[in-house]
Amino acid sequence: MLNLHMGNAKIIPFFRLRYETHLSPVQVLERIRDNVAKPEWAITTPKLIQYSIITGKITGNEFEVSNTRYGLTYGRMNYLLIMKGSVQSEKQSGVTSISLIIQPPTATTCFYIIFSALMILLARYAIRHGDVMLAVFSIIFVVVPYLSLVFQLPKSIHVYRRFIEQDILNR
Repeated sequence: MLNLHMGNAKIIPFFRLRYETHLSPVQVLERIRDNVAKPEWAITTPKLIQYSIITGKITGNEFEVSNTRYGLTYGRMNYLLIMKGSVQSEKQSGVTSISLIIQPPTATTCFYIIFSALMILLARYAIRHGDVMLAVFSIIFVVVPYLSLVFQLPKSIHVYRRFIEQDILNR
């Protein structure tokens, strides 16, 4: 998981959550499996009708879900925030912990960092050569995707918290 900090300010928007439950890890994973649609390329009627469908996949004790119809299917290079999680049992207390992180896909984050660095270098070059419009467009290509992620984060946190709290833990 990518966790970049600049002092107290987060560079990459993400949010961590942790839940504890008396459900077993198997029960938690079964509930997640029952409440998510498998990622697929096909456009299906339920996907067209139910916009809030959650797609996801489970591998071992880890899972990854997206609160949009195409978040996990149409490539990893999108600016949709996903939720990754792991389910682990604490044998001494009998409590199952669910650790979550809401963030952009790792490939998107890496691409954005590289792309932003190139755009900033281009803006610097443009300013040195007096091309203000090129500099402005370069900076816009850095700021707009970043603001998109920042403004998506609160809604995604709300959707994913509701998913875990209502659909998984309080079923």
